Amino acid sequence: MACAVTVATPSADAIQAESGGGAIIVSADTGNRPANLYRISSIGQAHRLDVNRADETDPALSPDGREIVYVHSTRANCDRCGSTLWIANADGTGAHALTAQLPGTDSFDQHPTWAPDGNEIVFARQTLSSYELYRVAASGGTPRDLFIPGISPAWGATRIAYLGPPPLRPGPDTLWTVKPDGTDPVQLTTDFVVSPAWSSKGTLAYLVQPPTGPATLVVSTHHFLLPVTGATSLAWSPGGNQLAITAQNITAQSTPSGHPRLYIVNADGTAFRPVHTTLDALGVTWGTKST
Repeated sequence: MACAVTVATPSADAIQAESGGGAIIVSADTGNRPANLYRISSIGQAHRLDVNRADETDPALSPDGREIVYVHSTRANCDRCGSTLWIANADGTGAHALTAQLPGTDSFDQHPTWAPDGNEIVFARQTLSSYELYRVAASGGTPRDLFIPGISPAWGATRIAYLGPPPLRPGPDTLWTVKPDGTDPVQLTTDFVVSPAWSSKGTLAYLVQPPTGPATLVVSTHHFLLPVTGATSLAWSPGGNQLAITAQNITAQSTPSGHPRLYIVNADGTAFRPVHTTLDALGVTWGTKST
């Protein structure tokens, strides 16, 4: 049984509730393509990272907060309109490609997440015939196929959480975990799961978003009903006490003004509040603020 979250009045310390606050970066659409990456201040002001003129989505800050990996897509030629992974400094400088398109086919590299030690990245690669998890060194090199059908991986201390197909029947992607070497896959849920995420304390959280209606935040074994729908991404704060969510206000679902926004909630389901920004937030990452 899910408990409703408590809604708080937005305040200037929405992001700074934890010591140090960390850095929040979102992928957002301002109404004109391409989507870009933005750093969000403690009062919800958005600063665009000067990365490059391409669609920039699925951001993930490195464990030390110094680098960011994201999905890069130029959309310039839809005969080859796949996507690759790029890495940049956390301020957007030094952007460079990490993966490359598969020769002779459209491939889509998506949903990157860092290993806890920051040395590797796991991601989902989709082609016309399959989607599987891959690992690649953060310094570059040839990605290694884990031969696990899945998307939206999240690399924890000992296992990778991901979304995979239910066994032996069609249906929504469900939550699984697997060892980092691709062995011992275990199914955890049969829900419509979105965006699993591990905290620095080792707690697994995820969103349940059915085709219609409100989303539910699951933190370990606790379920919190959210006043939002269309949830797309979830990220833990560096200290593991709060979560950032991108979703659509439930009261605006059926109206043209129902844009996705950035929200923050405490891990115990209290103080759910929007972050003051007009960006259409598509994805979020929350990491240590590098010095």
